[in-house]
Amino acid sequence: MVKKSKAKVLDNAEVLPTNERGQHNEIVTQETRKAGKLVRRVVDGTSLDYYLRHKIITLEQHDAGTRLYSLWRQAGLEQRITSRLSDMPAGTGDGMASERAAHAFTDIKKLHREMGHHLYAIAADICCHGFMASEWAEKNGKSKRAAPDLMRLALDALVDAFKRL
Repeated sequence: MVKKSKAKVLDNAEVLPTNERGQHNEIVTQETRKAGKLVRRVVDGTSLDYYLRHKIITLEQHDAGTRLYSLWRQAGLEQRITSRLSDMPAGTGDGMASERAAHAFTDIKKLHREMGHHLYAIAADICCHGFMASEWAEKNGKSKRAAPDLMRLALDALVDAFKRL
């Protein structure tokens, strides 16, 4: 009896993300370090990646949004499920993480002041909280048709604010 060679099949249950996820995101198949094992990864996981892939925003706007997101994470503003170790009683730490967070928080406040409250709120919801423009519009009672234009306006203001600071 001849043995059938095992083909690299991606339709088993242990491989994530699912095929349904591919309807919304771009998925790339990559080999891992383990003897030819394949894994699928989502390439455009954020709303900014989606808008860049569909050419709704420019690369400069995408980079500014990603930069805002990284500042937001450094400042420690991301919602957490578990508690932080910094909330525990102080030990023998050097405090570098808290100093970096303070600088990032100061930079975010400068951007907020430079852009204005409304434009910053749009940029923060889309870049940091991961809302799509239509979701943002629905949440704030704005027109879904105007949402992409408002998003581009907010991202342009973000690009300008980064250039000025």
